[in-house]
Amino acid sequence: MFHRVAMIVTRMSVGYSGGVNGDARVLRVVVELLNRAVLRLANFPLPTIAMVDGYAVDAGSNLALCCDLIVASDRAKFGELFCKIGLAVDGGGTWFLPRLVGLARAKELVFTGDIFNAAEASRIGLVNRVVHAADLVRRRASSPRRSPRDRRWRCAWTSRR
Repeated sequence: MFHRVAMIVTRMSVGYSGGVNGDARVLRVVVELLNRAVLRLANFPLPTIAMVDGYAVDAGSNLALCCDLIVASDRAKFGELFCKIGLAVDGGGTWFLPRLVGLARAKELVFTGDIFNAAEASRIGLVNRVVHAADLVRRRASSPRRSPRDRRWRCAWTSRR
């Protein structure tokens, strides 16, 4: 029996949100690390929750998309800016984004490279919930203490076994 039923992802300090300038070898290593993180999040045996506060663009946004639930603060910003720096979408974005917001909306977000706020992210179905920034800290502290017997988590817990 697990004592905790969720892994909460609060900061993704891979150093890659917005691209890596420099040596191609460094870029290759960073992309490999990113791909491993995406696979681990997507295949994690327990529910994962991304708590987004601030900017989540490019790979940072896509790492959040790998999680089962995304809770954003009211000051969070999202964006797929790859087109503005001449890169293809990576970090699982081509897989997860259309499944969350639909193919047409995903194309719009990728092709325009616009940055949008948490309210818009909620409206288009990118995030599950938007909370005040102060409440995000409280939710972070309370979320993983729920038991697998708790009905709110049973469905997600069962599907991730």
